Amino acid sequence: MLAADVIVAAESTKFVMAYPGVGLTPDIGVSWLLPRAVGQVRALEYALTGRQLTAADALDWGLVTTVVADEEALSTARELAVKMAAGPVFALGSARRLIRDSWERTRAEAGEVEARTIAEAVQTDDAQQRLAAFTKK
Repeated sequence: MLAADVIVAAESTKFVMAYPGVGLTPDIGVSWLLPRAVGQVRALEYALTGRQLTAADALDWGLVTTVVADEEALSTARELAVKMAAGPVFALGSARRLIRDSWERTRAEAGEVEARTIAEAVQTDDAQQRLAAFTKK
């Protein structure tokens, strides 16, 4: 889930970092991803104590983006996926890349990449159609 862009959790979901309970260390990028998602202090507490997080805790920590009733989790996730799939592909993909890559850039470099990307985005058919519809409102 640390590599996901948007996460829907059911209210009853519990999150546990099982490593301390089984005598193992983080793997598959958790030691890099977790502190970036929740901060170093929370990441260390979570990794060292085996604390169980509720869905509400995970939302508060920024590990999930939405918490819904258990019976609504699947339909909410599907609706979100359909909405994103129908969205402006270039713009959404580029926004994701810009945000994720920003950790590796200075603010000035990020601004330069943004400027090049939006100049490219405005030329797409999708953006032209959406801009025209927006200006008609």
